[in-house]
Amino acid sequence: MSENTNNNIPEKVSESDSIFRIDDVYTVQKDNVPSTFLSGTILKGTLRDGEGIVIYNPENNPVLTCKITGIERIGRDSFKEISYNPEGSENDNAYGIWVDNDNADLFKGGYYITSLVNGRNKTNKERLSQERMNELFAMIDDGDKEAFRFLSIQELSAIVQKMNKDNNPERRELHEHVVGLLYKKISDADEIYITIDENTRQPFFNNGNVDIYSVESYAEDAVDFYGKQFRKLKVLAATKENLSCPLFIWLKLLGIKTVTVDNGQHHVPLDVDKFLTDEDRKNTLIEESDSHPPFYNPDFRFAMNTCLSELRWPVNYPERKANCDLKDQKMWDALAKAHLIVPIKKNDDKDKNIPKGQVAIPHINNNNNEEFIGLFTDMDELAKLYKLDDWGLMLMGPKQAFDLDDNIGLVINPMGENLIITKDKLPEYRKRLAATLGENDGTGFVSGSGNPTNTPKTDGPTMRVAPGHGSSSENNDSGITPPPLKVKVTTTKSDGTVETVEHTSNGTESSSDSTDPNAPRVTVSVSKPGENPGEGE
Repeated sequence: MSENTNNNIPEKVSESDSIFRIDDVYTVQKDNVPSTFLSGTILKGTLRDGEGIVIYNPENNPVLTCKITGIERIGRDSFKEISYNPEGSENDNAYGIWVDNDNADLFKGGYYITSLVNGRNKTNKERLSQERMNELFAMIDDGDKEAFRFLSIQELSAIVQKMNKDNNPERRELHEHVVGLLYKKISDADEIYITIDENTRQPFFNNGNVDIYSVESYAEDAVDFYGKQFRKLKVLAATKENLSCPLFIWLKLLGIKTVTVDNGQHHVPLDVDKFLTDEDRKNTLIEESDSHPPFYNPDFRFAMNTCLSELRWPVNYPERKANCDLKDQKMWDALAKAHLIVPIKKNDDKDKNIPKGQVAIPHINNNNNEEFIGLFTDMDELAKLYKLDDWGLMLMGPKQAFDLDDNIGLVINPMGENLIITKDKLPEYRKRLAATLGENDGTGFVSGSGNPTNTPKTDGPTMRVAPGHGSSSENNDSGITPPPLKVKVTTTKSDGTVETVEHTSNGTESSSDSTDPNAPRVTVSVSKPGENPGEGE
C-alpha cells in the first residue's frame, strides 16, 4: 500500500505524486519573524525541505504556490524530507511544515499540499537513456566531425552541454563544430516547439529567455510543470503556417537575446542573433540604416512582456508587489524611448472622404463598444490587423501618440500584448511626458509608402501603471483593462458600403459588406499631422 485511501481527496489532487492534508494553521515566531506553520498528515509520496508546493482547496482548485522552509515532527525532530508510511498510523504520518508565505489567512484546515515538481520530473519516453548518452560522450573522445552530422537536436544538445561543462581548451575546435551543427539542425528543422503565455499571447519568458523544444512532448511537460505554478501556457509548433514571421525574427522583435534548447535532461543556451541571416534582417526591416529609423522596439517589447506576464499572473507571494512595481517601472521607462507606428490614410485625390491636406486614423472597437487608436511596435504587429499595401504610416514618440485625440483611448499591439490605456488616463500621462520632454520632443511625419525618413526624438519620463488584468495583489485603477476577445475594423468604401473585418486573438478573420447602422463601427479621425484632432468624425 503506497497511499492512504481513507480520505476524500479531490480528483485533481489525487493525481499528484505527493499529497499532504492540512489540519491546522498557525502563525508562529521563527527566528523572531512571524511565519506560517501548517500541521497535518502526509497521505502519499514524499515532500522535501526547500521544494515548491501547490495549495489546493477542497473544491479541487489551486489557491497559491509557495516553498517549504522547514519540516518537523510537531516541535521535535527536523527532517530534510518526509514520506508516507503505509504501515504506520495517522500519528506516524503527522508532521508540521513551515512555508515561506507569512499570510496565514491564505491557508485553511482541509486544504491540500502537492509537490510542484509533479509532471516535470516524470520520465518522458523521448528521454535519452544513460546507455545512449555514454555512446554520445564517447564520440567526443573519438573526435570524428563527420559522425556528428547524423545526430538529432536532442543528441547534439547532450554533447554540447557536456562539452560546455568540461570546457576543455584542446577540444575548442570540435566544440565550435558541434555547436554550429546544432544551430543548423534547429534552423533546418521542420518543426520546433515553444510555449505561449496566454496572458500576453507571446512566447513564455522564462527569466528573460525563451525555451525551445525539438520534441512536442517536452513542451507539453513544460506546460504541465508551469501550470502547477498557475501559468497559463500552451504548446505552439513554430511553423510558417502558425507564425506571422519566422520564429527567430519574432524573438528578435521581442528583445529576446537567448533561447534555451530544453529536453528535460539538457539545457543549452543559444544566441538568437546567430539564427538570423542578412536576408531575414532586410526583409523585416530589422537591419537599421540611415534611410529609415528603427521599425521595431525590442527593449520596449521585452519590458512590456516581462511586466504583463507578472501582472497577469494570478498568484500571491511576499515579494510580488515589489517585483510588479519594478517591472512596471521598466516597462514605462522603455515606452518613453520607443518609436510607435500608427496606420493612416492620407488625401491623394483618390479618397474623397478625406479632406485635402489631412489624414485619417482608424479606430478599433472592442466587445464593450469602446474605441481606441491602435499603436504598433513593429511592422509584424501592424500587419496582423491592417494590410500594409493599403495604409501609410506615421512613426511617432509616446508624447505624440498620447496627444492624438482627447476622446479616444490607446491600445498597443491589439493583436499581441494588447496593452490598453483608457482615455481617462491620457491627461495624466500627457502632463508627465510634457514635464520631462519640454518642447523638444521631436516631430512625427506622414508616409504613404511606409518608408519614413525622419527619426523623432522620444526621450521621456517614467509613466506608472498599477497591476492590471489578472493581478490578485491590487485593484486596477491604472486604465489598463483586460483584453477584448475580438476587434473589428470597418472601412467605408467609395460606394457607401461598409466592409468589416473581424479579428480574434487566434488570428482568424472574416469579412462581410454591411450597411447595418447598428453593427459595431470603427470611426475615422481626421486631423492635420501634428495637430490634436479633437473630436473624430
